[in-house]
Amino acid sequence: KEFQATARKFAREEIIPSAAHYDKTGEYPVPLIKRAWELGLMNGHIPEHCGGLDLGIFDTCLITEEIAYGCTGVQTAIEANS
Repeated sequence: KEFQATARKFAREEIIPSAAHYDKTGEYPVPLIKRAWELGLMNGHIPEHCGGLDLGIFDTCLITEEIAYGCTGVQTAIEANS
């Protein structure tokens, strides 16, 4: 639930306000990817001993769903870098 709440807040406060900019310019959302990393929202499915969060599939899906609510393009960029 903690990761889900963090992802929800990130989507509402940081992704949604800037998503249109990335749609219009075609720029890669590097600042948002870095922020997702800082918040611990990346590498959810990767084992902890490899630097990931070692979350289960369901928990990782909850994070993905919240980020995708903000913008599916940004979510895809984040997931591609996880």
